[in-house]
Amino acid sequence: MKFLALVGQGALFAVRSGFDIKQSEKISIEYNGLNLPVQSTHIHRAHNTTYLSAVLAYEGISAPARFSVKFDDKTVATQSVDESHLVGRISRVVKGRLTGWISRLGLSAIQDDYYVEADGIRLDGAFQVEPRKEFRFVSNARALDGFSLAIPSWCYDGNEHLFSLKCGSSKQDVHRFLWRHEIKSQIEVNSEGVISGWCFDDRNKSQPLQVVLIVDGEVSSDITCFRRDDVTDVFSCGPSGFSFKILPHARSIAIAPKYCPNVPFAGPFFLENAKSQVNSIWTAIRGVRIADQLAGRTTDQSVVASFRNTLTSVRERNESRFRKSLADDLPALKKTVVIVPVYDGYAEVKACFESLFKGTPRFVEVIAIDDCGPDPRISSYLRDLEAARKITLIVNEQNMGFPRSVNRGLEERRGRSVVLLNADTVVPDGWLERLTAAAQSKPYVASVTPLSNNATILSYPVMNFENPLDPETQLTEIDGIASKVNDKLTIEVPVGVGFCMYMTAKAIEEVGNLSEEWGRGYGEEVDWCMRARDLGYVHLAAADIFVCHEGSVSFGADTRKKLVAQNGLLLGTKYPDYLRHVVDFVREDPLRLARSAIDLMRIEAVGLPVRVHVTHNFSGGTQVHVREFIARRRGEELGCLLRPYKAADDWGQAVDAVATLRIPDLNIRVYLKESDLVEFLKRVTAHGNLPFILHSALSWNEKLIDKILGNFSYDSVIHDYAWFCPRIQTFHDRTFCGIPHVEKCVQCVRLGTAPQDNQVLSTREGLLGYVARHHALLRNARKISAPSETARAMTLRRFGDLSIEVHPHHEADSAYQIRGIDPKAAILTMGFLGAIGVQKGFDVLRAISREVHERSLPIQLVIIGYTSDDHLLRSENPDLVITGPYERRHVRTLISQHHLDCILLPSLWPETYCYALSDAWSAGVPVVTFDIGATAERLRRFGGGIVLPEGTAWPTIPDTILDHIRSGDFRPQAVDLNHGRTIEVIEEIAVA
Repeated sequence: MKFLALVGQGALFAVRSGFDIKQSEKISIEYNGLNLPVQSTHIHRAHNTTYLSAVLAYEGISAPARFSVKFDDKTVATQSVDESHLVGRISRVVKGRLTGWISRLGLSAIQDDYYVEADGIRLDGAFQVEPRKEFRFVSNARALDGFSLAIPSWCYDGNEHLFSLKCGSSKQDVHRFLWRHEIKSQIEVNSEGVISGWCFDDRNKSQPLQVVLIVDGEVSSDITCFRRDDVTDVFSCGPSGFSFKILPHARSIAIAPKYCPNVPFAGPFFLENAKSQVNSIWTAIRGVRIADQLAGRTTDQSVVASFRNTLTSVRERNESRFRKSLADDLPALKKTVVIVPVYDGYAEVKACFESLFKGTPRFVEVIAIDDCGPDPRISSYLRDLEAARKITLIVNEQNMGFPRSVNRGLEERRGRSVVLLNADTVVPDGWLERLTAAAQSKPYVASVTPLSNNATILSYPVMNFENPLDPETQLTEIDGIASKVNDKLTIEVPVGVGFCMYMTAKAIEEVGNLSEEWGRGYGEEVDWCMRARDLGYVHLAAADIFVCHEGSVSFGADTRKKLVAQNGLLLGTKYPDYLRHVVDFVREDPLRLARSAIDLMRIEAVGLPVRVHVTHNFSGGTQVHVREFIARRRGEELGCLLRPYKAADDWGQAVDAVATLRIPDLNIRVYLKESDLVEFLKRVTAHGNLPFILHSALSWNEKLIDKILGNFSYDSVIHDYAWFCPRIQTFHDRTFCGIPHVEKCVQCVRLGTAPQDNQVLSTREGLLGYVARHHALLRNARKISAPSETARAMTLRRFGDLSIEVHPHHEADSAYQIRGIDPKAAILTMGFLGAIGVQKGFDVLRAISREVHERSLPIQLVIIGYTSDDHLLRSENPDLVITGPYERRHVRTLISQHHLDCILLPSLWPETYCYALSDAWSAGVPVVTFDIGATAERLRRFGGGIVLPEGTAWPTIPDTILDHIRSGDFRPQAVDLNHGRTIEVIEEIAVA
């Protein structure tokens, strides 16, 4: 919560959106430590802000003073003020005017001692004093002056501008406000001499944008917007459509906001009558392109001949595509043919052709080759397209495979360039125009390939990875961003990728058709590209185009793997240097910056503050917590995982990467070099100011993590004891060490079996340095939290000077119904969960298993997971069931399938939380554990199981559990994790 104003006899507060104030809450205000009588309160919500007005029955307020606000006796904010206390806000832009308010402590109204600067330039426009309805409940209305000020025309350039509200006497900044002119629009010209389209203000979508038509530089008339359902469905905006006839005498037209007619957002267009029939006309899309950027449309009357530079740099880049006349551009497209071999995948085939017809000029010929696939619906669909004159259809009498089918299409190209397009792709609007432009950008170009979610070395977001993608929601978004940030950017690549590959006419003439030695396919485009390289041609990646590719639809994943393996051997034989070229490209990764540019704009487009979680690159409870934390705050913030780079996890990526940044919600994974690590993180987190969360420093280079955390504020969470124990779990000689004197720790790590053991740590100085570094990291955190009292107490044994709060991990399920165990049951099915090594109780499990087997006890043992020695356990107890590794989302099903009556968690170290306990509870199964660590702490606090004394002899455990069952100790029980839970607090209260 943050104070915005304190005035005379009234107090005004503004609360961030999402902070709920209830009328039932007791509100109290202190003035210099004394309670002020509150006469009345009122809650008002406007512009994503909640205002609390409190009228005070006290007239003796003077400065200096210190105010505090309490809800139900809990202080939520404080504010110190003096005679110069001045507050104000530039709140928003309405019809081309900045609006806001300003106030100081006292009864006198503000006069003319304030002004506004834009990017450091003082604005000379006249202020208009305006009432502010959100302040009407404050007793002294004159002390809060609302104002508005016209925005100068030079701020309508589409770039971000900083407006500063300043006090004239002190020239201090009262408030800063970032603003960008954001009008989204599209202009269309049709064959009947009509200009139509849509436009709206992205910051005020519900209200129609008032626009005017400008003819030959003069304002002609107002344009009334009407509702367009297609635009409303996509953008959730109000009336946005417009339409008007082109005037016969007009030489140029433009469209501009009524409040700023001298800065058009569309045009001016220079119009001339067409001298001959043309088959297509470009559609120029203005503003931020979400959907169409280029679209082919039929016309016989008007053409767009040229465009003039208008507003933003984005528009400048878009308009550069149209600076060439239509007469220059049409032949290049007319000399291109798209060839689509089709075999299987009915749904994918339909999606492919529908996207082709939507996003490709109609005069471009599309040749489909029906390769005699197994689904008759595909042949029928293609015949229908042919009958509608949408495609040229070639039908193979028998299945011929991809290379031979393509060659049949190449025979029909008639000297034209060719785009090979897989039938399991979806193309965006304007794709072919950009692909053609890339092919013409350099001499001796043989092929051009766009980026794709599934295109090996040209894959995005992650190279050499089949990235999942929803073409209906993500294709247009990613392609639109790529076309902006990577406009006309091409990168030379070793070979093209055949899912969508432009082959220039000149290269086809010299290189020839595809070789048919590759059978059904895979490798034929590489062979063609390598032959082209031998003749001096180059291959390009078009970084401003993104095409969706499903992959493996025609042949299936298994067949594809066989073909890749078989034809890969042939490639290696024919072109021994092929793999070296590819590996060199992957290591140098020249497309890294292009991918990063898309990443950054996608992050910015989400419009949420970004939270970075710094963690290790292992699996386990830490990663579970981070994933659930990110999922829980989805829609409020964007979560990122920053982890040290581990080459073994990502074969073939850049060898000089030091860290990976993953954003699960956007499927983004960025490989970061040390030179640009901090700068990239600053750009990612520029929107909002959330502190990082340091979950673990394991595996991080000490200088690198100091460099990262030295530039950002951060909190820390204790997940384990790696902060002071290189063995992580404080485990020595197959038992909990008790966190002894550091000299004992030196002897422990000298054994050389801990994950962090090395020659440095094996010395006293090395270990002391390790502990001191981590101590400093925790000391420098804004705050430290632990998920249990156990984790807090154990950490304080080593770092006694830290302040650690206990906040149990938040879980999706907070209440469980634990079933009982029938005392008369003939057989007890006892389960174990997870990966059970020595620390997790392997020796305990082995002792119990041998006891059950040797005495033929009525107990069936089931391990949901695996152990450090499954073979040994099975040899000693053939009746033991071991399921093997599992995904956590399947654990309830596995527990149910094996009918577990109870679950034993025999961990021998003081666990800090234990998600396995939550998994058992979620399946309704009671738990048995030793009296050590957070597992026992949680069982004692919430119930849901039995705690055994820490010194319990392991072979007696089966009998002990059976005795508890006979005594009726396993009764049905409710576990409520919210009972007594402390609320998780991540951000401190913001105080002005």
